[in-house]
Parts: sequence; C-alpha cells; structure tokens
Amino acid sequence: MGKMRQRILVVDDEESARMSVELALTMAGYKVLGTSDVEDAIVKAIEARDNNNPFDLLITDFKMPKLTGLELIDQLSNHDIEIPTLIITGFADDQLVDELSQRNSVEYYEKPMDPDTLVSQVQQIIKQKRTGEIE
Repeated sequence: MGKMRQRILVVDDEESARMSVELALTMAGYKVLGTSDVEDAIVKAIEARDNNNPFDLLITDFKMPKLTGLELIDQLSNHDIEIPTLIITGFADDQLVDELSQRNSVEYYEKPMDPDTLVSQVQQIIKQKRTGEIE
C-alpha cells in the first residue's frame, strides 16, 4: 500500500504569507489546501472529516480579521475536530504560550517565516502524530 501524502490545511488572510507557506510545503511533498477565510477553513475541515479524509495538520496565522488562530481551533473543537495545529504568530507572549499549552497538540512558530525551518517543524509534528497513533 502506498503511503498517502499528508494533507495540510493552511489558513492565513495575508495572501503572500499563505502562498509562501503553501509553496514550501508543496515542494516538501505535502498535499496543501489553503484559504484566506476562517469560516471557509472550518467548512473544509468538516468536509474532509466527513469524507473520511481528515487533515493531518492545520497551519494558521494567529491574528486574522474574524477569528484568531486559537478561536479557530476552538471552533473546530466544537465540531469534534481535533487537528494537530501550528500557529504562526508575529509575537508569542506568555499569555499566548499559556493558552496554547492548554490545548492538545498545538505548537507555535514565530515570524519571520523561514520556509526550511517551517517545513522541518511540520515534519516533526507529523512524525510525532504518527508515532503517537496505534497503527
């Protein structure tokens, strides 16, 4: 059986930032779906789960017009969707780090974004997720 390519959902209202994340991950061999809209992201995550093809990772910007990245995670939780998440933030203060630690499998990445560093962090998270699961 061939290994399925990992699916990553990228949410960022800032198009140039989102495109560079998408490009880096696509080149690293991931299947990437991007959106600039938080509500759209929730719809996509629900659809993916209902089609039995859930995302392996969510990468979201922290500050967005409608919801923060944390609020997005909580919204998904309300729909019984738990996706390992990487929040991209310009500034990780103690309060944010604290908030993140209260949620399962959420990590953060501080801007400015370096594609290689981001990709290696993504690889770590997905590897941990795989080893954490019972095959």
